Amino acid sequence: AHLALTMSAARSILSSLLKGLSKTNGPFKAMEHKAVGKRCPVARLQHRKTLLLVDCTAGNILAVKNTELLVAYTQIDTRFLKLGFAVKQWASSAGINDASKGSLSSYALLNMLIFYLQNTSPPVLPRLQQLSTPAHPKVENLVGPWDTYYLSDVEAAKQTLEPANTETAAELLIGFFDYYASFDFNRVIEALRIWEECVCV
Repeated sequence: AHLALTMSAARSILSSLLKGLSKTNGPFKAMEHKAVGKRCPVARLQHRKTLLLVDCTAGNILAVKNTELLVAYTQIDTRFLKLGFAVKQWASSAGINDASKGSLSSYALLNMLIFYLQNTSPPVLPRLQQLSTPAHPKVENLVGPWDTYYLSDVEAAKQTLEPANTETAAELLIGFFDYYASFDFNRVIEALRIWEECVCV
């Protein structure tokens, strides 16, 4: 079961986590002395060995569902995981991977990557939120106003990807940058649940 917390309770839990990490020399270190974020408190950590950055939240059920969806995509095609690391590293090096400073969040970047990989020819990833099977019918799963349903049957989802895309991760990474270099952000709404072009209002 998922536990919903008040904003103050979540912030208190995360602050305690950061305080505890600052007193130890474990695998993770605290990047901030307190939880940041106005709408959703976030504790920023870094894995000492790999230097990977981690955002940790408490009581954020929607974030849990979003993470479960990302895990499903990594299980469908390992190239998504490799490309995700590459895109996030590029964005971090370019200084455009911090939503608190007005740039893109890691989740937004991964959404862009998923959208691109769903629109390659042939596609690398399926549209899990549109798929269903007799064993896994589409059932609304609301978290607040958001429907978090997706087809969790990875093997069934893989079967929709015929013919298979055989491009290398390197080729797809180049394609990612080419795709968004000419992407009309002013006219097209980018969202995992909206697949057709529409005029922004």
